[in-house]
This record gives sequence, structure tokens and C-alpha cells, in this order.
Amino acid sequence: MPINTFDICIFITYQPSYLPKGFRLTAVVLQELTAGAVGDKEVKYWHEVRRAREKDETLLVPNGEDWWMAGKILNSLQRALRGQSRENS
Repeated sequence: MPINTFDICIFITYQPSYLPKGFRLTAVVLQELTAGAVGDKEVKYWHEVRRAREKDETLLVPNGEDWWMAGKILNSLQRALRGQSRENS
């Protein structure tokens, strides 16, 4: 079964009413959703989501190596885009 996850922009823009099979929530997105919660009721909702995702082991929590790799990937993409813009100038 494929694993799916959404960035925060998907939640903000589309406000999905259901999540696809195999969905994994990231701790980063959960933190952003909690920070943007309108009131206590919504904070409690995301707290329950966190607990449920931890229990069924579908909460993705990046570690130091994950953040390092993400930084390297973003750096490579950024340098490639800079190279393209120089070529198109």
C-alpha cells in the first residue's frame, strides 16, 4: 500500500474532509495545524489526532538525519534553479 502525506498547504487550501488510505501525518504539519487552531476545541481535536496517530504508528516524526537530508535536497534544488535562471538570462 502506498504511503501518502500532505504538506500544510494542502490542509489550508483544500481542507480535505477525508484522508486517503495509507495516509501518514507528519509531526511538522500537526504542529502547524495546532498552532493555527482557532480555539480550544480545535486544539483538543489535533491533540486527539496526535494521540491516535502515535498509537497506530502513523505519525511521521523527522529526526536529525531527516532534517539534514531535507536541507541537502533543498540546497541542490535551489542551486539547480539558480543555474537555470542564469542560463535563461
